[in-house]
Order: sequence, then C-alpha cells, then structure tokens
Amino acid sequence: MRDFATFMRMLIRDRLPAFPPEPPVFDNEDDAITETICPFENYIFLKSFRHDDVGTKAFLQYYGEYVETLPAFDGPEDDSDVWLPVGGGSLKYPYHYVTTQVHFNPGGYLNGHTVRMSFSTYNKFNFCQKDRLKEWFTKLHGHRKPDSILDMGTGNGISAMEMAKLFPDATVIGIDMAAPYVRFARKYKLALDLINVFFYQGNVESLYYEDNTFDIIQYTYVLHEMPYQNARTVLKEAYRILKPGGVLSGFDVTYWENDFWREFNIETNTWGVEWNDTNPDVLHGPEPYMAEYQHGTKLPHLLQELGFIEVTKIRYSNFDGIYIFKKPDSN
Repeated sequence: MRDFATFMRMLIRDRLPAFPPEPPVFDNEDDAITETICPFENYIFLKSFRHDDVGTKAFLQYYGEYVETLPAFDGPEDDSDVWLPVGGGSLKYPYHYVTTQVHFNPGGYLNGHTVRMSFSTYNKFNFCQKDRLKEWFTKLHGHRKPDSILDMGTGNGISAMEMAKLFPDATVIGIDMAAPYVRFARKYKLALDLINVFFYQGNVESLYYEDNTFDIIQYTYVLHEMPYQNARTVLKEAYRILKPGGVLSGFDVTYWENDFWREFNIETNTWGVEWNDTNPDVLHGPEPYMAEYQHGTKLPHLLQELGFIEVTKIRYSNFDGIYIFKKPDSN
C-alpha cells in the first residue's frame, strides 16, 4: 500500500470472493512461523475494511472466533521464560495496553492467538516487508559500524532480524511487552539461523540498561499505538540509553503538518471515539490512538524538544513516515 490511490482501490474496487477461502489449520507453532500467507489471511485482512454487508460487530465476532483457532505461543504463567537477564521480572502493563486494543485484535497483543495474524501482515504494510526493511536499513545505517542495536517494540521480530542480517558482528536486542510475540520471534530467529539477535520481554518505557548503551535504536510501527504521554516516555528512555552520537530511527505513521489531512487521518482511524472510552457499546476504530499521535506526539517536534538533533523526516507514503535523529555527541 505505497500510495493512497492503491489503498482506495482496495477499499472500493478490488473484488472480494462471495465466500471466504478455506481458513488455514496450523498443527503447531512451528507451522505458524514457516507457512506462507494463504488466501484466507489476505481475505480477512481486506474484510476488516469492507464488512458493511454484515456489520462491524458481526465481523469482529467472526474474526475473534478465527483468531482463537491459531497457536497461542504460551509459556509459564509468569512469563519467566522471556524475562530480560538483568532487571527482568513480571511486568506491570500500562493502562492503555490492557484497555484499548489496536487493529481489532481480540484481547490485544497479550493474546498469543493474535501472533500469527499480526505476522500475516508482512506482505501488506510497507515496513513489515523484509526487502523494504533491508533497503532502508542499508540507506540509513549501512555506513555505520554499530556494536549494539536495540529494536523497541519488536513485535514479531522482523525488524530486529533484518538488522541482525545487515550487521552480523553487532548484538541486536528486540524488546516487546507481549510474551507470546517474544516466543514467536525466538522461534523465528532459529528458523533463520541467526545467532546475533536476542528477544526479551520488557517495557521500553523503563529499561534496566545503563545510560549510553546502544549505537542504534530502531522502532517500527510503535509510537502511534499508545497515548502521547507513553510515547514521550519511550522516546526519553531511548535518548537515555542511546550512546552520544548514536541514532534513533523509526518507521511509523506519517505525521501530518496539514490540518485537513491530519484531521482526516484521525477521524478515519478512530471513528470519532476517544481511546479511553470504555463504554462496551462503543466501537473503536482500527487505530484508536491516532488523535494522541497526531495532536500530542507530533514526532518531529517532540524529538527536537527532547534534545535530538539532525531530525530528518521522509514522507514515504500517505501511511508511512521514515524518521531518523541523532543524540548529540558528548562534549
């Protein structure tokens, strides 16, 4: 979905089959990692935008029932199998993380059954695609020689693994709050024979790493999925643990300077509902935090406020922005 015209064609013109394709059946977690995206997974993604024939509530019930058939990537009740080796422990999840879920995910990211569904978007969003990640990581960082890299909010781990491929001599750490996603990423890295990338559960708002630890910090589609205050805290923490002269780069939703497009982006993604509206009869849009992101976070402005320099914003598409910024060198 590189441009708006392609997206609108998908919403309006592309034909959906009268009957859904056969849903996939995964016998185990390994199959959920290695099997290619099937027609049903493409169908249900498109159906999430075009379900007027059945209504949103009926679609969400159908979607939830399907998701519950997928592998759960379970572990011990306390998630101790994925704790950080230093400072790890049971997490206290932020209020928003357990209150309002993005992308219609039933139970949010803590529901391990959503892991495969999230993974199946790798052929749909620009910076979930490995070739595009490789291309832009090379453009942004190919001239650097990092020893340590952090991928914040790593999700399925795709960004971290592409970094690990590009920099085989660096240690790459992927951190995510959702333990099932960490388990998925660990299995996936084994399937790819990667030995320099490691995945742990943690809250990137507060990490136990010392000041000035990482040469590069990366995030992919993270900051638009939280309230402004949380995004601010994440970026402050990134600044703290980034080495002087190090860089923070991100692929995220485009921040619109234009008032019309900013409000259009908010309205179409939130459906006019506040993210913290817990009325059970209210339906949130697919991106419930978009008003927080566009009105509060305002990425380029916030980064400068926090002390980053050489802030660069590239509008990649109507949906994606590329952001890269530097922590000043020490005096």
